[in-house]
Amino acid sequence: MRTQGFRLLFLLLLFCGILQAGQATLGLVLSGGGARGLAHIGVIKVLEEEGIRPDIITGTSMGSIVGGLYAMGYDADALERIAREMDWELMFSDRISRKNIAIEEKEDAEKFIASFPLKEGKVTLPLGLIAGHNISNKLSNLTLPVHHIEDFSELPIPYRCVATDIETGEAVVLKDGYLADALRASMAVPSVFTPVEIDGRLLVDGGVVRNLPVSDALEMGADITIAVDVATPLFDRSQLSSALLIMGQTALFQSNASNLVEQKKTDILIVPEIGNLTAANFTNDAVDSLIQAGEKAALQALPQIKALTDSLNIRRKEGIRFIPTTQIERLYVRDLSLVGLKNVSEEVIQSKLRISPPQWITPEELKNAIDRVYGSQFFEQVNYKLEPMSAGGVRLIVRVIENSSNFLKVGVHYDDHLKSLLLLNLTFRNILIDGSKFSTDLMLGGNPALTSSFFYYTSWKYAPGVGMNIQLQNFTAYLYENHNRTQELDLRYGSAAIMLHSSPADNMYIHLGLQNELTRIKTIIGSYPESTFNIPFAFFHLHHDSYDDRFFPDEGVYADLLIRRVTGTVYSSNSDFQYDPYSTFTMRVDKAILLNENAVIVRSLNFGFSDTKNIPDLHKFYMGGSGVQSLNFIPLFGYQVMELTGTQLSAFSFSLRNRLSKNNYFFTTLNGGMVSEEISQLIKFGKYHYGIGLSYGYNSPIGPIMLTAGKNFNRSDIITHISIGYPF
Repeated sequence: MRTQGFRLLFLLLLFCGILQAGQATLGLVLSGGGARGLAHIGVIKVLEEEGIRPDIITGTSMGSIVGGLYAMGYDADALERIAREMDWELMFSDRISRKNIAIEEKEDAEKFIASFPLKEGKVTLPLGLIAGHNISNKLSNLTLPVHHIEDFSELPIPYRCVATDIETGEAVVLKDGYLADALRASMAVPSVFTPVEIDGRLLVDGGVVRNLPVSDALEMGADITIAVDVATPLFDRSQLSSALLIMGQTALFQSNASNLVEQKKTDILIVPEIGNLTAANFTNDAVDSLIQAGEKAALQALPQIKALTDSLNIRRKEGIRFIPTTQIERLYVRDLSLVGLKNVSEEVIQSKLRISPPQWITPEELKNAIDRVYGSQFFEQVNYKLEPMSAGGVRLIVRVIENSSNFLKVGVHYDDHLKSLLLLNLTFRNILIDGSKFSTDLMLGGNPALTSSFFYYTSWKYAPGVGMNIQLQNFTAYLYENHNRTQELDLRYGSAAIMLHSSPADNMYIHLGLQNELTRIKTIIGSYPESTFNIPFAFFHLHHDSYDDRFFPDEGVYADLLIRRVTGTVYSSNSDFQYDPYSTFTMRVDKAILLNENAVIVRSLNFGFSDTKNIPDLHKFYMGGSGVQSLNFIPLFGYQVMELTGTQLSAFSFSLRNRLSKNNYFFTTLNGGMVSEEISQLIKFGKYHYGIGLSYGYNSPIGPIMLTAGKNFNRSDIITHISIGYPF
């Protein structure tokens, strides 16, 4: 009792000294804790309602983001709105809108489940699972109103945040520079997010060394501090049920030890009761619960806070409103600088940015421009910084970190027609010329294949680049008569093509080239004459893809137009097969229409024509099955793959997709069509084959999973189909 009395007397004397010197300085300290840090918003909300505004703010990790935004002018309502409207799943990924991925890269971006840099011939791992593209650019957008402030002491509320130098293990207190960079560095969880380089130091999450920066608030001049600690507590023995949890526990030791030291330095400690909500729980319900937990904890501490602020004569500010100093709807970009380029040319970036200073631009247009550069796949990171210019306007500094030139990529797929497939890819960029890409796919499984391509993309919108493609494949084909399988064939296929390539629009490319196909056919079952074909032809291929999602689109158009002209007599080793020069025309148009947030209609039309009946089977049109379609192979429910064939084609599909829950979908699809040797048959709709299919789809981390049951109107049997993973 006597010791406690001396302590109270000491505090009173200390407070009296503060009163004599003037009003006390109040510091607000916000800890890291991932999603748990959203509880800070609830605390701020209560303080704001009581008219208590801190004079200093320090934060770490999520506390640095909440604290930094609050310090620059966002009030509690704005912070809460940001937290509730944020697409957290998107923020903690490097996924960008599909419309901003280069048309040449969209297919590759949707085939692989893993990608590994190759350095000096060895497979390596990236510095983090997430490069942080989305979170970096979101922070740049949120901090636009204070882009002109470099000294964080000049923010409406002076501010500091803490990061860790990953090379030395030292705490780094960030007090100036570009605010978005500081926030991004402070929350760069090691191995999850890539580190951030600032002033030559490689920085990661400040929670590694000082998760509750009370000492930094005191160093800034705080006389008293309110600290909010939302750190993940250590697990007890009963909770340590896996090696992963044990590894996580070891990572918490230093952070929790530092927290205990810092807690003793604060005057008021608020520890919200968060329960079982983890640092990674960013669901809508979790956001609500976390903000409410912060409010509850602050209200419980409010009597203590009021007593302390009253005793120190800290004036309350009724009706506080914190509004960003400048509402920026447009930016006047007077100058443009590109930083970080080594092998990629400036023209590649400028062709994607499409910003030509001096120019007015909105923040949304700026975001899309940065995403287009990132979507070129030449860069690991792309972000920006704004610098005010004396003559007015800003200098836009686009900062890039180039991707490793070489990558090993892996894809997996299974369906009940092709069976198990493994895809291995080697990609090399800029090996012969800047802007070039060499790629080799090795497909192992039911239909093994090897494909190699080289493309050089010019930076000018209409100027053509050049491309070459070589493909080798072994696959099994089937032929039917009267709906009965009569032939099973082993095909050894090879082709080589050279082409001009142009991308006249963001979502379109055109190929014009020459190709030669060499095919050997051997009979497995049946009496099909064994032979070898050599087919030379010229081709024109126009491809358009504005789908917002390749497999579960809400809007956009997916279209192909392919015209082939066989340029000479087709050589065949079997005299039974003789073909004169011929032409084929193939067109496909799919359109997705959003009805409401849970319903989408996808309409599809396919046409194929040949100027003669006498063409090789390889160039005919086929219908049947329910898998992913291509220009020559069209799905039709209730029929087997390749069951119907002809030289003329007309087909349609009408699909209604309903969202059952996040990433879970149900499809009702009607399709139909006709393949014939006579083009006049295509208008006899009464003779079309019609089918209906019911499908369940799941958008999984390894690609779409589809389970389908289909029935044709002319048959009683139901044919099922399963597909797992990205098709290739």
